Amino acid sequence: MKNILIKTTCFIGIALLTGCATTSTVQENPSSVELEPMEKPALTSSRIHQLDKKNGEERFYEILNINADGTHTGRASNGCSWEGLEDPISPPASWWDCNKNPDWFKGENRNLTKKGEIWPLKVGNVASFRFVQANAHGQAQGKRTRKCDVMSQVNIDVAIGNVDAYKVRCVQKHGDWSRTQYWYFSPEFSAAVKYVNRTSGNGLEADHEVIRIEQL
Repeated sequence: MKNILIKTTCFIGIALLTGCATTSTVQENPSSVELEPMEKPALTSSRIHQLDKKNGEERFYEILNINADGTHTGRASNGCSWEGLEDPISPPASWWDCNKNPDWFKGENRNLTKKGEIWPLKVGNVASFRFVQANAHGQAQGKRTRKCDVMSQVNIDVAIGNVDAYKVRCVQKHGDWSRTQYWYFSPEFSAAVKYVNRTSGNGLEADHEVIRIEQL
């Protein structure tokens, strides 16, 4: 069994409310079976109920207004909204009402391009996203790169049950700052059943596990 201990402090993060988090441990075992390559989950109008592991409370987000090319709008229970692309690990095209920081409560990721492909999921697959990030004032803040890879097949206990999943990691760096995100994609549920997001400065910003998925 592999334990990944993630420590954190108080934070202010995009798409999240301000607060103080506790430590989070992800217990990973080898997957119970060899997983077949997993296709990209199909986007549907849905409400995804999650357990917020930081505070033990239930939250949700919704996928809304899906276009033919997979672009869509989303909204979380804390009021944060965004325009997303078809790939669930892609940076959002834009976001708004996502925190109290006057410089970053909304923003854009402009000129977003993708290189490589992780789908269908297979250990070792890689992809990267390049974009220009702009703040709430419309001011470009420079080029950014998000690098992603399919790390391993694991078995984990989450709110929805015991599942075998692909572990996907995305890392974004800018100077001394970095953000690392993990998705645990379950072929059984055709969804990411766990999501963890941390930054070098603020520690753990999100630790969410799927409870149930409702079609809208």
